[in-house]
Amino acid sequence: MSGQPDPTRPVRAAARGLSLLIPVVAVAFLASPVSAQEGRTTFDDHVKAILRQHCSACHSPTKKTSDLDVSSYTSLMMGGSSGTVVEPGDADGSYLFSLVTHEEEPVMPPGGKIPDDAIETIRKWINDGAPESQGSKVTIKKSKAMAATADPLSRPENIATWPRVPLQPIQQTQQAPAIQSIATSPWLPVVAVAGQNQVLLYDTSTLQLTGVLPFPEGTVNVVRFSRNGSVLLAAGGTHGNQGVAVLWDVATGERIGSFGDELDSVLAADISSDHLHIALGGPGRVVNVYSTATGELEYSIAKHTDWVTALEFSVDGVLLASGDRNGGLFVFEAFTGREYLTLKGPEQAIRDISWRSDSNVVASASDDSTIRLWEMNNGGQIKSWNGHAGGTTSLEYLRDGRLVSTGDDRVTRLWNADGAQALEFSAFDDIALAVTWCHESSRAIAGDFTGRIRVWSGTDASLAGELSPNPPTLEQRIAAATEIVNQKTTELEPIQLHLQTASEAAKQSEATLETVKGELAAASQTLAELQASMAAASEKQVQSSTGMQQMQSSLDARATARGLVDESLVKLRQALESLPGDEALTAQADGLAARVAQFDAEIGDLNGQIAALKAAAEESVSQVVATNEKVTTQQTVVQALTTRMDQAAAEFVPLAAQRDEMAGQVAGIQASLETARAELARWTGEVAFIEQLVQLDQRKNAAEEFASEHQAKLDAANLALAEAQAVADAAQAEVTEARQSVEEIESEIRVLRNIQH
Repeated sequence: MSGQPDPTRPVRAAARGLSLLIPVVAVAFLASPVSAQEGRTTFDDHVKAILRQHCSACHSPTKKTSDLDVSSYTSLMMGGSSGTVVEPGDADGSYLFSLVTHEEEPVMPPGGKIPDDAIETIRKWINDGAPESQGSKVTIKKSKAMAATADPLSRPENIATWPRVPLQPIQQTQQAPAIQSIATSPWLPVVAVAGQNQVLLYDTSTLQLTGVLPFPEGTVNVVRFSRNGSVLLAAGGTHGNQGVAVLWDVATGERIGSFGDELDSVLAADISSDHLHIALGGPGRVVNVYSTATGELEYSIAKHTDWVTALEFSVDGVLLASGDRNGGLFVFEAFTGREYLTLKGPEQAIRDISWRSDSNVVASASDDSTIRLWEMNNGGQIKSWNGHAGGTTSLEYLRDGRLVSTGDDRVTRLWNADGAQALEFSAFDDIALAVTWCHESSRAIAGDFTGRIRVWSGTDASLAGELSPNPPTLEQRIAAATEIVNQKTTELEPIQLHLQTASEAAKQSEATLETVKGELAAASQTLAELQASMAAASEKQVQSSTGMQQMQSSLDARATARGLVDESLVKLRQALESLPGDEALTAQADGLAARVAQFDAEIGDLNGQIAALKAAAEESVSQVVATNEKVTTQQTVVQALTTRMDQAAAEFVPLAAQRDEMAGQVAGIQASLETARAELARWTGEVAFIEQLVQLDQRKNAAEEFASEHQAKLDAANLALAEAQAVADAAQAEVTEARQSVEEIESEIRVLRNIQH
């Protein structure tokens, strides 16, 4: 047999190869010598091995279950019978991810769930935009902020509000930059101001800075809020070098993504109401429209003959209007870029465009001074007027059909829908470049070439204040607040000492005044009592005199009557002497005698009463005289106390005024001090907030780097394991083939040797 081929050689060779390979694979798995490329999670570097190991048995070029092949990037992104399985930027919305997490059926793989770290790798890959390799262009990460409301004119149920955003300026210039663009949120009192390497956010009600958004790409030439207010767009770049647009999610304050790779700075930009498109224009004379879902260029419009200076989607998102530096003004279909209308009339550069809320009319601002309105049926001009001498630089439609505009004449104006001027706002010192209207605070806001930004009431055109395009840094704010705290603290101490002295002097003077007031009150009370007593005695005297007069009159009457009665009695008695025994005369005489006696008794009683009244009157007179002397004396006392009180009051009033003045100064300084301390606490808190954010970001980066490193090891191990499995599968196939050869040879031997079984 030595010269014959060895029928077991293939089996032994395969076994020997497998035995040699397994230790190598094991070492590779444990040591992870293969490191993935630094940077993003990609299909080639991370995901391919996971899918090949766990999913290719059912989803390969030779076995496409549900018509899905995961073996290559192209076939995976094509999807299967159920449609697309990967939504770049949205793992939770990707069918593939719901299958591997077993959230939906049929679960994948059917034999069991793949490891959690592998699932996390797939999640990160999809959310990173599902790139094929490190050099692939990444699609933007989708965000909930990109889901626009159905009606851009309806107030959203849940209005996105800005979270806390750092207040540290990204750049501060020696001279304030010209205000190229400003925009207000449709549903919040927030205005965004374009700047150099940053966008400033201000509260239009308080005029306070509420946030600074970095724009490292260069100068911001355009800022816009989306129609539902959930997204902020900023566009610009570096002149002659690059142009780009950036989106921020208003609800999170996070940067959603960037769009465009223009060769020059972007001068005009807008985002459609449905958030599906972003249009960019500039010196390249081309309007480029990008998809927000993929970040890819959807189409270009090469209609303009000069720089594109104005762009705006219609409110309903159907049309896109654009204007250029040569006076060209066009309307295009937003979804296709096909020309819809050419608007003829402007003689000079188009500076701005704004759509009426019904999307049936568009307004243009031109360097020929005009504001023109165009209808969308045939592109006819329905109204034109000279808005600003020298040129209209900016305009904006209000929801109610009015317009606000500004221009070279430095004046900002509010126009009625028919073009009649409704309000005129105070003029700038230089050419005004940008204007907007805040519906939430009903205010007009405009900026000029020198960097001044003014805010006016939209009701009476009164100036509400100004915004800074070049706000101080946190360090400057802290230094200023610290200086005020130190200054006010220094001012406060001596004034508090003066206040204490003045308060003590005023207190003593007030105590003296109160003492004199008390004495005067007591003396006045005594005087009043004496005067009341004298008045009572005088009244008693009058009453006694009156009584005496009345009784004397009664006495005199009775004396007269007695005389007459007595005279009658004498005559009656003379008559009785002539008629003795006359009973009638006797009775009359007795009656008259009794009456005389009665008169005598009454006269005696009246004389007694008169005597008593006379004595009482004399006593009252004596009392009046004595009391009058006391009243005179007491009046002297009261007058003296009144003089003393006037003197005490004259001394107290200036001391109290001085005390109150110093107290006011102390209160003012303390208020300023508290305000400065609050400002200092605010700005130091802002620094701490930013430092905390930086630390958290560093920790996040470190964690991501750590995860990436270990993910690379895991991916390398999975790759090595997959390769080992492939070798093992090949070896198994060779073993099976060799065994089949053995059986065939043994069968031939049995036939040759005539062995029956």
